Amino acid sequence: RPGPDSFGRDQEVVARPWWVLFAAMALGAVPALAQDAPVESESDQRARALNEEGSRLYDQGLYEEAVQAFKIAYSLSRRPLLLYNMAQIQGERHDYVRAIGLLEQYLQQGGGRVTAARRAEVEQEGAKLRERVGTLWVTSTPENATLWINDERVATLPLRAPVLLNPGAAKIRVEA
Repeated sequence: RPGPDSFGRDQEVVARPWWVLFAAMALGAVPALAQDAPVESESDQRARALNEEGSRLYDQGLYEEAVQAFKIAYSLSRRPLLLYNMAQIQGERHDYVRAIGLLEQYLQQGGGRVTAARRAEVEQEGAKLRERVGTLWVTSTPENATLWINDERVATLPLRAPVLLNPGAAKIRVEA
């Protein structure tokens, strides 16, 4: 479930005993301690507020509005967990193709910050979603034609991999 706690901080602030602070002040190391608690920028604060708003909207079942809040929060902060939040909502909306893409993007952008256990969990989620989609191969002469699915530009031909399709009818168009 997308939630306000998923916004998270990149650094963990560690509580220090009073004597460590006293020793640091005596040695003139106070500026280094100040770095332990980074100040949130205005855009990070706005992104955090949007993340909380997105979570509230999700809880109310307002999925489209929640996705929009998370998208704006992501554009401000570039925090990969927001991609995961959006993937969860797209799965709820039965847009499995977008959910898969967002999960892949989350893992890619999360890089080494995503633990091996978490990576395996998210990959398993993606595999379950892949069971719900179809694949489509399209060839065309001439090459460099544009593939449209449901009035959305999807790819330039030739395809390097099959295109994923959500269940149900799809309007497919190729333009040279």
